[in-house]
Amino acid sequence: MEQIPLSSPDITESEIEVVVSVLRSGRLSLGPQQEAFEAAIAARASRRY
Repeated sequence: MEQIPLSSPDITESEIEVVVSVLRSGRLSLGPQQEAFEAAIAARASRRY
């Protein structure tokens, strides 16, 4: 089956650097980036947690 491409990934160098930083930290969960992510999602959803 032939695939129809919809769009190319839109990933910036800054985003790649953040991912590499997390991978190099050895903390894939329960770290500062995860806490910041959860806080941002909670704020966006107008929730405490």
